[in-house]
Amino acid sequence: MMDLASSRSVLAGSRILLLEDESGLREELCQFLTASGLKVDTAADISQARTLLHGRSFDLVLMDLWLKQESGFDFLRDVRTQSDIPCLVMTAQDNVARKTFGITAVPDDYILKPVNPRELLARLAALRCKSSRPWPQGRSRFLQNQSGAISLVAALSITMLVAIAAVVIDAGSLYYARRNLQATSDAAALAAVQNPATAAAWAGF
Repeated sequence: MMDLASSRSVLAGSRILLLEDESGLREELCQFLTASGLKVDTAADISQARTLLHGRSFDLVLMDLWLKQESGFDFLRDVRTQSDIPCLVMTAQDNVARKTFGITAVPDDYILKPVNPRELLARLAALRCKSSRPWPQGRSRFLQNQSGAISLVAALSITMLVAIAAVVIDAGSLYYARRNLQATSDAAALAAVQNPATAAAWAGF
């Protein structure tokens, strides 16, 4: 885990969306994150958070998992439909968080309440570093692999189409060759009946 100075260095200038319905905790977190060099936008409910999310770009999301009247996962689904912004959730229930995290795989990480400031910065910094990689592990790597798989399927499909076309062309050529041969044989037979003198000429074909 990063030390406090390293975490602040990584997070300096990053914009974070903070969703917390408890006003006292929200204000404390906002002051601490701002003092640590982050640009903080706060929301007291999901409606405010959605408005902020649609209005500007964020590097990180820090949110309470269990809001009083709404589920934090509703907002997480909104985030995921728009981007791959790293999301760190806060919860007081470790066992529930572990089960939920394992089942949904929506949050990138979680931290237990009461929040330890050093741990909070270290986890945010780790997510920030991860999201800065050109092909981070997880969804982006999955998309890259999917793109390669699609390209491979397309190449194989084209190869199969070319092979099928070649077979069709060969079959067509064989059909017309047989027709020409049959026509030549019929002409030779007719010539032999009508004019025996020309039968020898047709026999040469």
